[in-house]
Amino acid sequence: MRSFWEVRSKARDAQTSRGVAEPGERAGVTAGGHLDHVAHMLANACIAAGAAPTNVYYKAPKEVTDSSVVAPGSISPGFTLPGFYRPTKMWDVVVRANKRPIVAIELKSQLGPSFGNNANNRAEEAIGTATDLAKAVKNGLLPEMPWIGYVYVIEDDPASNEKSSGKRDRILHPKDEIFNKTSYQDRVRILCRRLKEERVYDNTWAIATKRPYCPNEHATKSVKESTPCSYFTKKFKDRNHVHEFGFKELDQELIGYSGFIDSLTAVVRHHCSLDRKENHFRENWDPRAPTLYDQTE
Repeated sequence: MRSFWEVRSKARDAQTSRGVAEPGERAGVTAGGHLDHVAHMLANACIAAGAAPTNVYYKAPKEVTDSSVVAPGSISPGFTLPGFYRPTKMWDVVVRANKRPIVAIELKSQLGPSFGNNANNRAEEAIGTATDLAKAVKNGLLPEMPWIGYVYVIEDDPASNEKSSGKRDRILHPKDEIFNKTSYQDRVRILCRRLKEERVYDNTWAIATKRPYCPNEHATKSVKESTPCSYFTKKFKDRNHVHEFGFKELDQELIGYSGFIDSLTAVVRHHCSLDRKENHFRENWDPRAPTLYDQTE
């Protein structure tokens, strides 16, 4: 998680030094790479579980030089899977065994101050991505459905922690009561729990992380005015303005890291074990040996 923030900070500084003017923290997002270390961590877990490094596809962090699959900053067809409602989708981590994808993981992040603008978009993207892949499998574009995982990283700050007022929405039909008086972090937790419970994804992991620096530390006056730090807004001006790195899991028991990794690596071990057995028999095949399909009297 610390690398997540460091990459964003470096990307923002690099954009600024090149004279690329983008509002607020957008420069840290458009430059990309801020979730590469998370992808690298998950890829290493798959390799440790038995996947061949050359069968684990992800975008490696720029400082990682031992990735034999994807050169830093490049795109590989290995993590591109077909869609049904769109031509293709580039997943963040894809593991293959016996020439077919067995794992596909989607990584998403959401940072302030515009939590409200992006919360529903993230839910729609998550549901759409899984639905698109399932439909592609159903229509024969992939031999079988891989294990799919979803990781959501949200900034932990006053705005994402603030509970909604609970006032009645101006809608004709009442919303699910679970969303009453919830914060944006609560909404992420509910989303990830339901994506898992309803089998939209095989497993999910939700985590909140605190920014180790103030976003306006080196910002220009115009940026400060357009995208203020949450602590500077009128709503939170009574809070102590302290930025200190940290992270927490939003539901460690049901959508935590340990459960996510256990589920992921179990699938990898199962398929890679079968893959090794198939390769062994293929390479050491004895035409005189009986097979399962030989008829016996």
